[in-house]
Amino acid sequence: MSDVHERTLISAAAGSGKTVQIVRRYLHELAQGVKAPEIVAITFTRKAAAELVERVSRVLQVGAKRKS
Repeated sequence: MSDVHERTLISAAAGSGKTVQIVRRYLHELAQGVKAPEIVAITFTRKAAAELVERVSRVLQVGAKRKS
């Protein structure tokens, strides 16, 4: 499990892959046993936050289908 005080800042230009990296980090934390409500991702727009939720949900749904 990750250190509760560990933080990561991702700052880069548009189209550079920030969302992909945040999604990977989020999924990694889940895989390490961190509970979803304990993970925080802050974005500048609601649209970006919605994109993160959609991408994480999509990966988790695909994983759940593969297990069944």
